[in-house]
Amino acid sequence: TGKSYLAGCIANALMEKEIPVRMTNFALILNDLAASFEGRNEYISRLCRYPLLILDDFGMERGTEYGLEQVFNVIDSRYRSGKP
Repeated sequence: TGKSYLAGCIANALMEKEIPVRMTNFALILNDLAASFEGRNEYISRLCRYPLLILDDFGMERGTEYGLEQVFNVIDSRYRSGKP
């Protein structure tokens, strides 16, 4: 439906203005969190440093309760710091 394409266009436009953007997908975050169990807090902190984090295909994959909780932690942390 063009959502991913539009998100990519927004990311590219911001990066042209030298604004850091991270565009990733839900499954990749779950995989990265599972692979970096001991470093998960640092991984979440890195995701929260970007002025804009774009989560593509959010909710398309079935995650574990733990994985979903960690993704919620990323979203909640960004929300509390006023970042999209």
